[in-house]
Amino acid sequence: MFLLRHSVLENTWSKPAYILAVMLEEMRKPEAHQLKWLFWVDAAAIVMNPKISLDVFLPPAEFSHIHFLATEGEHGLNTGVFFIKVHPWPIGLLSAIIAFPGYRSDVQLAESDQSAMSELLKETYFQENHLLIPRNWFNSYQIEHDDNDPNHPWQINFGDLLVHFPKGQHQDERIRKYIDHAERHLPECEVDFENKTYLREIQSFWAGLHVEIMSEKD
Repeated sequence: MFLLRHSVLENTWSKPAYILAVMLEEMRKPEAHQLKWLFWVDAAAIVMNPKISLDVFLPPAEFSHIHFLATEGEHGLNTGVFFIKVHPWPIGLLSAIIAFPGYRSDVQLAESDQSAMSELLKETYFQENHLLIPRNWFNSYQIEHDDNDPNHPWQINFGDLLVHFPKGQHQDERIRKYIDHAERHLPECEVDFENKTYLREIQSFWAGLHVEIMSEKD
């Protein structure tokens, strides 16, 4: 586990800088000793179900060209929680994010590093090597609605891997509530993988993407 305990650069630019440092440290090792993927989690997120293995969310072997997995929020790309592969491609992406304010100073960024990443992933060089996947897999939100509201698509459900708290009113209060839930290891939160819908959803997602790719080749 790696923890970013203090700022490296101003504001949220510390995130890509720190991940880049970790990535470079891994890349200098012999391949057999390298980590394969990094899983970034913002401080405003809490693991609720440790029974879910992170491996289940990674791309199958036939999608080895995918080096970045993220989800979307209400305002587009969300970089609070994501997977990034230890590979030269992310080094280019992270370097471009850090450099963005300097060489793209004409672009107004609403969310600093997150907006910079969103802009870069639209470019041809980066476009084909990332995927946006269903948010409930590993980036469930807790928003200012009743807990586990099944009628709201942004809400965490029992047994989800983690809960992420976007900025808003009463954020600290809501975080403390879920920390209490996590520390009590409530059975309704720590649901076995087999009893969740993850496996069916994940298999369906990658199978559908495979069919789409094959159709494009034809």
